[in-house]
Amino acid sequence: MTFNTATVAAASTPTFFKTFLAHFLKHKSTDPTQDPTHALSYHEALALVRRFLEVASHHTVDEVQAFTAMHVPIPRWVHDEVEVIPSPFIDLAASVLQNNLGQEEIEAVGGREWWQIRHSPLDVEWIEMKRDYITRQQFRQTPGHDITKEKVMLYIHGGAYYFGAVDEHRYQIQRHARKLGARACAPRYRLAPQYPFPCCLHDNLSAYLWLIAPISEGGCGVSPKSLILAGDSAGGGAALSLACILRDQGLPLPAGLVLISPWVDLTHSFPSVVKDNSGDYIPAHGFLHKPSLSWPPPTQADISAAERGSGELERHIEQQGQGEKKSMLERLGLKKHKEMEVGETEHRHGYDVTELPPANEHPDPAEDPTTTADGVPKPDHINPAANHSSPSSSAPHSGSTYGSARRAAPSKNTSIIINNTLIQIRDQIQLYAPNELLAHRLVSPVMQEDLGGLCPTLVIAGGAEMLRDEIIWIGHAMAGHVGGQAPGATGTHAAGTDSGVGASTSGTPTGAAVGGSGEKYPPTKVKLMVWDGCCHVTPTLSFTRPARYMYRAVANWGVWCIEEAWKEVASQSQGLGGGQLGLGESQAEATRTYEREGILGQSVGTAARDKSMVDWRAAYVGQDDAAPIGEERYGWEGEEDEVLDDPVAEYWGIRRGTKVATTACTTSTATTGVTKSLGDAPDSGAEAAAATAASTADIEQGMAKTSLSTMDDGTSEAAPSTSDYDSDETAPPADPRAAAPITMTGLEGPFHNNMIRLRVDTHGRPRPMEAESEMYQLAIPLEEIGVIKEGPVKRWMEGKSKFDAKYKKAKLQVQKERATAYARAQKEGFVEGRLRGERPPPSAVVSRSTKEEMEKAMQSLEEARGKTSAGLASWVETMQKKEHK
Repeated sequence: MTFNTATVAAASTPTFFKTFLAHFLKHKSTDPTQDPTHALSYHEALALVRRFLEVASHHTVDEVQAFTAMHVPIPRWVHDEVEVIPSPFIDLAASVLQNNLGQEEIEAVGGREWWQIRHSPLDVEWIEMKRDYITRQQFRQTPGHDITKEKVMLYIHGGAYYFGAVDEHRYQIQRHARKLGARACAPRYRLAPQYPFPCCLHDNLSAYLWLIAPISEGGCGVSPKSLILAGDSAGGGAALSLACILRDQGLPLPAGLVLISPWVDLTHSFPSVVKDNSGDYIPAHGFLHKPSLSWPPPTQADISAAERGSGELERHIEQQGQGEKKSMLERLGLKKHKEMEVGETEHRHGYDVTELPPANEHPDPAEDPTTTADGVPKPDHINPAANHSSPSSSAPHSGSTYGSARRAAPSKNTSIIINNTLIQIRDQIQLYAPNELLAHRLVSPVMQEDLGGLCPTLVIAGGAEMLRDEIIWIGHAMAGHVGGQAPGATGTHAAGTDSGVGASTSGTPTGAAVGGSGEKYPPTKVKLMVWDGCCHVTPTLSFTRPARYMYRAVANWGVWCIEEAWKEVASQSQGLGGGQLGLGESQAEATRTYEREGILGQSVGTAARDKSMVDWRAAYVGQDDAAPIGEERYGWEGEEDEVLDDPVAEYWGIRRGTKVATTACTTSTATTGVTKSLGDAPDSGAEAAAATAASTADIEQGMAKTSLSTMDDGTSEAAPSTSDYDSDETAPPADPRAAAPITMTGLEGPFHNNMIRLRVDTHGRPRPMEAESEMYQLAIPLEEIGVIKEGPVKRWMEGKSKFDAKYKKAKLQVQKERATAYARAQKEGFVEGRLRGERPPPSAVVSRSTKEEMEKAMQSLEEARGKTSAGLASWVETMQKKEHK
């Protein structure tokens, strides 16, 4: 069956009606402030995206890429231009990337040249509102206009690194540009598996260097101080890796970084990936597809057999039809599928299963499949993220070394022992990188030894998304809140103070590293926002209420970052400097006030010690029964009153140490829900009431600032009225404990130990996040991060078994063809001998021996780019009408 708009619509129609009926049976029992599916629009969108991914999995990677790469019509109110990045910047980016990798990592990725070969020029698409374009052109005619002050957002689109395109994401990008009042630049970077790691980083680094280069040198002349680097999902992970490269190489960092549901751990080593995740659309078993010549690639065993001759390959492929007894798989607790019922055995599914002797037996080393005769573990039986002692690289970059204590050593296979059974994974798991590179610091940024020294970063996560644990962890890690290290203690700024924008963007490491292997950067300033009940990359569902507030949060962060970056330049030119680098006067004074009054809460050192009390191991067991406070219990509701002690609560008008009533929420915001403080409140009731009213007035005055509201089509960004809510929902009650919905104010902060930590309900109202000592994500030992776990492996094996059984003939034929082609190319030289001595990954398009084979592999994608997608066009049109209505 072909994969086009008609077939997708036919497959999705039953889902639409089923969801419609289920919604009205369910929605009255859900909390509209905590469960976004209470809104019909969100419920339907989530179900349809989930169904689309299910349908797509039964088509080839090439078909999915072609479908998402089709042209989507551009609205008349959007100005769009396409430019080609000049080759000198592509070459410069390759040089920078090679310097950052170092010789050892270059060998690990397969060489210096293969990832620089491309089948088409590197394009970028400029996207901005037409009215903003006209205004910008008029300003450029004004004498004295400074082009470097024009705001730009470099946006890296998501899609698990292998599907999606700028056309598909254009609506999201144009909305970010409109909210920020900026131009957006979106690179059309190369996609995996044809162009695996580091192709994506190479292309996006090329775009960044081109943007900031002077116009006289062929660049765009964009000042890094006016530039926001953003990305969603895989694009968010790529944006973070790109920022780390810029920092390590001493290149100018952008004014700010925006990571929307970033995919930062491709090893899936965090607990949330194996929970129920019914509020998300990402497949539980990962991304699997019908086999084609593009995916999956041949295994090393396939290639080795092909090198020994066609007869050996035939025998090897034939053996793939024989495999382990089903009883072995059942003993692992794997689910059976009807496709697997083929006699007593079923074929191998890209992994080997070996039953080990009982633990109390000591077998002869010569008979042990996991060790050599000397008892040393064989390379094929080493978890690629379990060995942390590989030799250090001699790379000249100032960041981490390849063999650091946080880095995973490469291995040709991924192995794990489950129920005394050795599982040896041979098929490639992720489309972006081979198994031996999944724990590489630039593939999975959680493996970066140091995440400090970056520009101020906004991290957005959905409270119900599969990747929420790694996102929460990465936000805290960037600010120095993990690993038992007090934030600010390793840099030039003492704990409890702010490093500031200037310190974060300097790129100069200071202090000693954890573990003593090199220098340490100061903590990064981070704003972490976790949105109750929301799915992965909620802005994709652009017409929903949570998405609207996320767009506002991103725009407000961008405005603040750019303003603070230019304030830093002005203060440095005047020789001011100071301990509050990069903070505006009001923000710096607010932080100093909090410090002076001693209301910054418990020390981070104490919090770090308390984290050991959290049973992080329990989070890997079961579904959601081990969820901590804040993971499943959203909102302010509770059986007992809560005592708040958080600077963010103070900022939002909730006094320190105040008991908060957890039931009443409908009376006056000046008098209800706030009782006498536990030690620092005024003595008399009159004084308390006056102080509360003054605090409320201050907050309302700050939140009511609307000087930036004209960015949104001339409409106000003030909090929505009751009429703004969907017809099937009720407006939220007045609640003195929650802030007003997110608006465009251009203000952020104050930061507490380099962080703003918030949870946000579906109506856009932020509240303080739970204490770090209550978060199991922050209690996970560093050595456990990047190590594959039983839960994700079993889910992948279940899905893989089902797909490989269903598409058995297609897969075996693909294995044979690809293994033969790779072995021939390895012998003759890849790409007609251009890449002799290099070892590109088997999935790479350059792993073919001739140029004709390369062009054939990319033919379907190139043909699709000339077509118009009626389905995607209809989806975008629906979102635009919904928003403008």
